[in-house]
Amino acid sequence: ARMELRGRLSTLESALAQAKSEQNFFHLTGLKAVQAILEEPRRFGRIYGAVAQLAEVDERYELALDVAAGGHLSSIVVADGDVAKAGIEYLRSEQLGVATFLPLNTVKPRLPPHDIDHLLGEKGVHGLATKLARFDSRFDTIFSYVFGNTLIVDDLNVARRIGIGRIRMVTLDGDVLEVSGSMKGGYRRRKSFELSFARAHAPQLMGEELADHTDKMTVTKRELDETEMLYEKIREAGRELQ
Repeated sequence: ARMELRGRLSTLESALAQAKSEQNFFHLTGLKAVQAILEEPRRFGRIYGAVAQLAEVDERYELALDVAAGGHLSSIVVADGDVAKAGIEYLRSEQLGVATFLPLNTVKPRLPPHDIDHLLGEKGVHGLATKLARFDSRFDTIFSYVFGNTLIVDDLNVARRIGIGRIRMVTLDGDVLEVSGSMKGGYRRRKSFELSFARAHAPQLMGEELADHTDKMTVTKRELDETEMLYEKIREAGRELQ
């Protein structure tokens, strides 16, 4: 029982250390407000995590999907407006900065255009951004809103062939073609501490899960302490018998 408890505690401590390291990443990226919210999982209510934490992305699509999501990579997904309100008031009262909250019960999805099936069959088209990221189905509406109707394509040549302005497109190199007709692109230098689906990759512990995990650690430590005390009593009794 002692070794089992020690092993369980070691596993819990490792997972907690990993979660804290992932939260500190937001501090390194300059997102102090986001980190402050994620570090207080029970203060506000159900917090699922930042958008960048909630999806897995294949390496070939990382840059394109990071660009497609844009500033929403750091948006915090929460259960409802009450949680968002509590978080905003906390950031204001503590002067911790500003964060964007996406409540599951109020965010509206963006419906795809009618001719999307025809575009998906074009050569050099990889698909809608929402279909190229893997996430829990409960976040369907969130990622529909975050990515919008963004088509991921090979390059500018493919985008021009489809027709710039027809639908929002992002190339594998991160060039953006908006429905307004604007084109944004060039050389993108990836920074070591830049928020990304790859660098904030689906942590095991977030929000209330982190608080529950901490509670399990407390209980396990208490059980281990009690077991250690019992073990010492038995050893002492054994020495007296000898």
